[in-house]
Amino acid sequence: MTRNELNRQLKEALQNIVGNTAEIDAFVKSLSVTQVAKSDFLIKAGDWCPNIYFVNEGVFRTFLEVEDREMNTEFFFENSFAGAFTSFLLDTPTSLNIQALEPAMAMVIPKTLLEGYYKTNPCWYALGKHIFEQEFIKKCRRESEFLQLSARERYLNLIDQYPQIEARIPGYHIASFLGIQAESLSRIRSGKLA
Repeated sequence: MTRNELNRQLKEALQNIVGNTAEIDAFVKSLSVTQVAKSDFLIKAGDWCPNIYFVNEGVFRTFLEVEDREMNTEFFFENSFAGAFTSFLLDTPTSLNIQALEPAMAMVIPKTLLEGYYKTNPCWYALGKHIFEQEFIKKCRRESEFLQLSARERYLNLIDQYPQIEARIPGYHIASFLGIQAESLSRIRSGKLA
């Protein structure tokens, strides 16, 4: 993607969130772009995350390392905002890893820049509100699903939410996200597990 295409993609997303303010052009042009190769990390556990990322291209997974196992906690596809949000908000190191599952490009939104825009025009609060509300809703839904739904129901909800997920993310990562073994995911897919 060219820089103009990247800018246009983010501008469209921002116009839907903050409105058609003249400041969008200046905001987008001030951002840097990061390219992340497949399997490389955007953020590693122990890092401080002073940025939010707008995913232009590719897909990322977040995961925790627990007793020498990787447990996937979230996926970020194109046109979404990614980051270690607790680290971003609290200015603390993160326990999350964010890894590219495909070659990826993302625009970097520094916390200092976003906070500066909050001060210039209240419409920018809508961006922070949108990002953190979406994350809060995702976390609450995920928690409720783990407490109330079967593995099959969680799988069907995931496919409904991200129709492209099976074509882009290996099954063992999907199984980890669902909290099941890869073999159980295979049985769910084949209809053998209700």
